[in-house]
Amino acid sequence: MKITVVVPNYNGERFLAECFDALKRQTFEGFESILVDNASADGSMELMLERYPEVRCIRMRENTGFAAAVNAGVAASEAPFVALLNNDAIPEPGWLEALYRCIVKKKRVFSVSSKMIQYNDRTAIDDAGDGLTVGGNAFQRGHGRHVSRYRRDARVFSSCGGAALYRRETLLALGGFDERFFAYLEDVDIGFRARLHGYINVYCANAVVHHIGSATSSSISGAFKLRLSARNNIVLIHKNMPPWMRRLNAPFLAGARKRKEKSYRANGFGAAWDEGVSQAKAMLRDIKPEYGETRRIHQTGTWLSMWVSTFRIGYYKGLRRLLGCARRLAPKRRGRGV
Repeated sequence: MKITVVVPNYNGERFLAECFDALKRQTFEGFESILVDNASADGSMELMLERYPEVRCIRMRENTGFAAAVNAGVAASEAPFVALLNNDAIPEPGWLEALYRCIVKKKRVFSVSSKMIQYNDRTAIDDAGDGLTVGGNAFQRGHGRHVSRYRRDARVFSSCGGAALYRRETLLALGGFDERFFAYLEDVDIGFRARLHGYINVYCANAVVHHIGSATSSSISGAFKLRLSARNNIVLIHKNMPPWMRRLNAPFLAGARKRKEKSYRANGFGAAWDEGVSQAKAMLRDIKPEYGETRRIHQTGTWLSMWVSTFRIGYYKGLRRLLGCARRLAPKRRGRGV
């Protein structure tokens, strides 16, 4: 068995048939599928047992979040590679084969991100790998742009965990997905850690999935999601950015944080922001920094990648114009930034 496909699920019964039917059509041979169910109450497990008896199912006792579900699937696998697939993502037949060809090209490749296309608009990108700016804002590369603009493979800051392939041995050596994140930014966190240890993450243009989006999290309150987002963003920065990097990025980090707080409060989510910040401070007291045993050359490369991400989305237009960068580098829409 070369690949284990792990599909985390929480009350996503209405999406499972289309997802697993698409996995049956994969041209790649030598893979297995595992569903990790976070204590769903909508008949998800019953559907899987009835229609997909060949799929291994792991049922968690409670909703442990995306990161813990992924780790449970990885622990159950013995394959050298693990693919993650959202329950509302429908892969094209050549998806796994394309991911595999990309990851075996170089041993330094830790993960491969898919070309995620919006399910309801087949001309628009949902995600072509994730980026991180010097202000600490994670975003979906290419979100909302035409699919024709992402025909080539490319290095990215991190892979989107909604549809990606990882080296299992390296993933375990890095400690797996951080379960303290519960959900949101845990994929950027593992990509960040991999980069600090000298690995790279790439985008594979031929690995195509069609993504509905927010299927599992749609039943979760907006305040809860925003609290997690605020908390995890702060933890991501302080956990992974070495002190020298935070000092150089300080003006941009402060500006981004101020804008986020202003946006939260303007939309009536000030309490969610305050709770997220408070929880982040508590978490950081118990979290060991990831950069302690990493080499400066890899830290510097990671920092430069943040600048590339920053310029690509036109995050600081004034500075971009000052340095003479072309306006065409900025996409029409921003990706996630809360």
